[in-house]
Amino acid sequence: VYSGSSDNAIRVWSGHDGRLLRTLEGHTDAVMGLAVCSGGAIVSGSLDTTVRVWCGTTGSCTSVLPGIGVCFGRAVLAIGRETKLYFPVEGDG
Repeated sequence: VYSGSSDNAIRVWSGHDGRLLRTLEGHTDAVMGLAVCSGGAIVSGSLDTTVRVWCGTTGSCTSVLPGIGVCFGRAVLAIGRETKLYFPVEGDG
């Protein structure tokens, strides 16, 4: 189980007993979106305007995509069927 929070961290929790397994740190603002890819990578979107890709096994950050994590004040993150990143653009209203 994964959670993102306003303290900029991503936490990995045991689905069996609820204990904290790992904390992923690197974002500099609240984590607003999380997705797990079919290959096990974790993708996070933050109000720091970055999207980060994390290794699901080690918890290390493998990629930082700057300037695309926020759309109109909120994080936008979507994973396609083929584990491609999509960043939809929303209009006003």
